[in-house]
Amino acid sequence: MNWLEKFATSAEARIDGRDADLALQWIAAWERSADYVEELKRQRKVAKWSLDEVAGSSCRRLAWFGELRAFQRWLKASADNPEARRVLAMTAEFEHKQVQKYLQASIQAYLRDPPDNDFLRGYLSALLVVAEEALGFPMEARPFVQALKLLRSSRDKWTAIDGAS
Repeated sequence: MNWLEKFATSAEARIDGRDADLALQWIAAWERSADYVEELKRQRKVAKWSLDEVAGSSCRRLAWFGELRAFQRWLKASADNPEARRVLAMTAEFEHKQVQKYLQASIQAYLRDPPDNDFLRGYLSALLVVAEEALGFPMEARPFVQALKLLRSSRDKWTAIDGAS
């Protein structure tokens, strides 16, 4: 399931039905647009189909539901419409939450299976920097504090091994 499909699912589950209806209307409009067909062609999901052929295809959603970024670019082209701006803001909020979930899940995975080489330690360190600098997560909260301790202990362990050789 890609992010546009997840966004549609999260919109359907929203308490505020007006926002959900608005988002779903704009997604449906996107899927009926010529820009959608061009995006499908760019992604090489359909060869040289026309808008009518894509609309008539029963496997259209199975082949490709859409990409959140392409949908956002399409919404930006309609930025003079307040509804489009509202849906664009909703996609940005959704995207931010997805990044937060990804970072937390990735860091949790490293706590279950600690990094055992420099590349993995560097990747975990980069995840922590993004979590702190870009998203503003407090590093003294879980799971970040455990991940920092893990990095320190693994650095000390590898320094001791390097010094012994």
